[in-house]
Amino acid sequence: MGASLGRRGSVRRGNAATVAVCLVGLLGFGSVVVDIGIVVLAETQLQVTLDSAALAAAGTLDGTDAGIVAARRAAADIAGQHTVLGAAVTLTADDLVFGAFGEEGFVVSSVAQEIDAAQVSVDGVPVSLTLSGVSFGLSEVDAEASSIARRPAGGGSLASTQCYLPLAIPDCVLDDVTAGSQPAPMKFTFTPTPSDNVAWGRPDGQPNTNWIRNQLEDGCSDEPIVVGEWMDPSEGAHNDALHTVRDILNNTESTSPDPWIDAAPMPARDGVSANVPTDSEIWAPNFGNVIQGPVALVDAGDCGSTSFKQDLKITGISWGAIYDVQSKGGGGRNGSQKNLWLQLDVLTDYSSWGETTEEGVGNVTGRGTPQLEMM
Repeated sequence: MGASLGRRGSVRRGNAATVAVCLVGLLGFGSVVVDIGIVVLAETQLQVTLDSAALAAAGTLDGTDAGIVAARRAAADIAGQHTVLGAAVTLTADDLVFGAFGEEGFVVSSVAQEIDAAQVSVDGVPVSLTLSGVSFGLSEVDAEASSIARRPAGGGSLASTQCYLPLAIPDCVLDDVTAGSQPAPMKFTFTPTPSDNVAWGRPDGQPNTNWIRNQLEDGCSDEPIVVGEWMDPSEGAHNDALHTVRDILNNTESTSPDPWIDAAPMPARDGVSANVPTDSEIWAPNFGNVIQGPVALVDAGDCGSTSFKQDLKITGISWGAIYDVQSKGGGGRNGSQKNLWLQLDVLTDYSSWGETTEEGVGNVTGRGTPQLEMM
């Protein structure tokens, strides 16, 4: 009897030990399951963040160094709007890499004209573990993710764009241009009485001084121009707008100028292709800076008798570059004159965000929307 009780006691103690071991194992397994879920959630949130940042970066790539600077800013801004397990995501300069996406996949490049894709990678976001630290002494792991987004190639002539210079260019200026050559430089004379084939242009109302200035500083700040729709012209001088042109071209504005377009010869400062230096407000070291972007081609009649007295129908979109200005009320040989100079570039294929159509006129193509690429 006593021996039997002793054996049963030993069995109970053995069962208790087994249960204790199993409970420890179950608790350890349970802690791993819980923490795996936390890590998966963190990496999912991080992946969403990086996908958004890569798409934002790819959306600004336009073949220029300025586009790359804008891509870094856009990626950082979007990432900062996301969180991982409640913590804000901060991208470093090393987290964003640019390159070209082709048959071989993503190839890193530092040549702005070749870059059409952005890769964002983060591998050091700490995730605190809840129970694994108790069971296995593991208190933290790093979440990681990576994403590549590509700017799509052009899809046809541009039919509309949010980004453009605030000008209306009569489409007749292209009528007599020989194939393979550029149109002659255009001079927009405000004072004396306007007599040239260029005017300020706005798609949703009369161009006033503040609007023109805003559009020069940020060409994507207003309603889009659309082929087939209408544009209001203005031949007024808008002195403050001319001062904005001067300040951008002289690099004294917060908006930086672009370099001269390679496809057109640098104009001579001879009073015909550009102001003579004593009349121009562009300092000699800065001549060659431009404000460039898509411009609206409009139906303003024949170039011998253009009219900017009524709304003009937009017939196409081309590429233009403002490169010289005079806005002085006095001084200089022709101080009473106010004018602006523009060069169209019809030989280079540019691309810009916007809708496309086969009926569009001009050498600017639409890019569609950026897209994620498989790693």
